[in-house]
Amino acid sequence: MASRIVQTSEKVTLVGAGPVKTGTLKDALTLAPYCVAVDGGTELVQKCGIQPSFVIGDMDSASGSELSRLDPSRVHPIAEQETTDFDKALRNVSSPLIIGVGFTGGRIDHSLANFSTLIKYAESRVILMSKHEIIFHIPRELDLELPVGLRFSVHPMVPVRASSTGLEWPLDPHVFEPGGMLGVSNRVSAATVHIKPDCPGLLAILPRQALARAAEALTCSRQIT
Repeated sequence: MASRIVQTSEKVTLVGAGPVKTGTLKDALTLAPYCVAVDGGTELVQKCGIQPSFVIGDMDSASGSELSRLDPSRVHPIAEQETTDFDKALRNVSSPLIIGVGFTGGRIDHSLANFSTLIKYAESRVILMSKHEIIFHIPRELDLELPVGLRFSVHPMVPVRASSTGLEWPLDPHVFEPGGMLGVSNRVSAATVHIKPDCPGLLAILPRQALARAAEALTCSRQIT
């Protein structure tokens, strides 16, 4: 892949244009302090008194007045309209972990497109945050320490099998697929949840309280390539 716009060893918070509570942004920045605004997310970042390290996107929703306050070398327009701004950001940010806010909870079509993008860039480590939940692509092998009884849902974007331990209802031997077997409202039954999918395409959806532990687990995991 060609050189990326952002290449950092720090954890990155991506800020999109969707609805975001200030507390959600602050929680993300606590874990991932390197801030990258994605198009219209520039407005929220600046309202919170934060100067983004970079702005990436097609710039169809970031205002000229917002962009004019930034060093032009930090603003990177990507003119094509065939992909979402989230897609543009992921393919141009290299980081050990990316936490995205403002990419769920708004328009449903945008949210669905962003979930698909998590699968497209399965080699990346990305967590999307909403007001109450987090969602991420399950890597090649995941070990995640969580409180017993916590809700742990999985959602397949493609047909996929997975082995598991630490869940009340084991994932194996089922085939999970859109329009077929889903994994809604499972629960943690042991201190460590272990999941091993046979291919990319399985998303985890957890309560937001699991953010810090999910971030640690994903940073240490092996992604599916």
